Amino acid sequence: MPVLAEPRPPSRGERRFTAAVAAGPLPGAAAAVRGGLFVLVARAGIQGLQLLVLLWLARLLPPREFGLVALITAVLGAGQLVQDLGLSAATVQRPDLRHGEASTLFWITVALSALLSLLGLLLAPLLAAFYQEPSITPLALALALGFLLGGAGAQHRALLLRQQRHRRLALIGLLSTAAGCLSALWLAHQGAGAWALVAQQLVGGLLATVLLWQASPLSPDRFQISPAVREMLRFGGHFLGFRLLGYGAHNLQVVLVGRELGAASAALFTRAYWLAQQALGYANDTAGQLAQAALPRRLEDPAAFERYYLRSLHAVLLATAPLAALCLGYGDRLIGLLFGPAWGASGELLRILAVGMWVQPVLYSTGWLYTARGETRALLRWGLFGWTVMILASLIGLQQGLPGLAWAWSLGQWALLLPGCALAWRGPGIRPSAVLAVAAPPLLAALLALALSWPLLPDPGRASPALGLLPVLGVFALVYPAAVLVWPGQRPLILPLLAAVWPRHPLSASRS
Repeated sequence: MPVLAEPRPPSRGERRFTAAVAAGPLPGAAAAVRGGLFVLVARAGIQGLQLLVLLWLARLLPPREFGLVALITAVLGAGQLVQDLGLSAATVQRPDLRHGEASTLFWITVALSALLSLLGLLLAPLLAAFYQEPSITPLALALALGFLLGGAGAQHRALLLRQQRHRRLALIGLLSTAAGCLSALWLAHQGAGAWALVAQQLVGGLLATVLLWQASPLSPDRFQISPAVREMLRFGGHFLGFRLLGYGAHNLQVVLVGRELGAASAALFTRAYWLAQQALGYANDTAGQLAQAALPRRLEDPAAFERYYLRSLHAVLLATAPLAALCLGYGDRLIGLLFGPAWGASGELLRILAVGMWVQPVLYSTGWLYTARGETRALLRWGLFGWTVMILASLIGLQQGLPGLAWAWSLGQWALLLPGCALAWRGPGIRPSAVLAVAAPPLLAALLALALSWPLLPDPGRASPALGLLPVLGVFALVYPAAVLVWPGQRPLILPLLAAVWPRHPLSASRS
């Protein structure tokens, strides 16, 4: 009789991984809410630090230096999406995960990252020739090495997210961001120009990867393709395709601006677009991360599914509606205050982009529904249509210069709103009337706050930018929350959020 081989005993790494990751279920709603608070705090700290350093660097470096790096990242930045293959999302969402599967995903990510680094090295001189900027070549060569850093830590980061170890991720993010920012400031003071911005990315990425390896339970082992890995690759591939379409649609704008109008114009547009996306992303990305774990658990209960989606969308709009209103009314003053007079042209672009900021969070939220249902193929099909519309709009808008390009983005968001929502809100159904009921009050309250604060805005030159905006922002900060709270039906939606953030607040006790 043949002798059956004894099963290989699990290694120390496998035992550690199983105890930390594979044995535990995906986090429930309560854990997701608590984790979301850490995500918000960490993101606020990181973005605040980045903004302060950016304001400092904007006074040390001319716009052209920022434009050179923007032109490179518009092309090479796509590799940061490709190197992950969407596998981080699959790792976080998958109900069960084994050590061998995580190890295989790690090796796939690292191999692709190495390939992308090599491709970036080959593209560097071609980018310099395309933009007719010889100084781009060494900068692109250095930035291409960042692919290896990101790929080496992608699965470790995803596993920490899966474990809901938000405190550790927050610390890693803050430390790596601080290291990158300090290196950028030191080099900028030394007259390094655009190299300060390159060092910011590389130093921060290196430290983040080292800390992620130290904190994560993953010790990579064998490479072995299994049915589970193939399933995760399919899920990640469709998700990646959608993200690449979005990345390409925006960065085609940067490439075209750099080619037609020069690096300085590219810097002006990307500064306004970056500020708009930072304002939206703080709420969008946090809610999306929580929805990724919570919504799939509610598919069997359509009422609970809709309720969670509506409350998440309402929380996002509570945060983004006032930011959109402020950018619409005072974008030029805010740009001048934050970045100085050299960036004045970005202010008008920000005001135009604010027109689309009103509805972009609603469009963004439809992605939660596709991923919760596992319909990443349908998400990719929608992306093919939606981002094609945005690319065509950009080509048309660019004929009118930078303002035309900004209008193309904003009007494109409005044009895609109805078809995008109609496709995503199908079964399990999301009622349009219910969405309108939670979306209208924050948007209208923000408009009211803008209307009442506008008369206080002084004429340019009569007061310093900071002092001139103080009474305006003060009135806005008083009117907006008051208008939301007195709106019929808003208190039952807002009080649970307050209870999650501040359980002992007097209003939290009456949330029922």
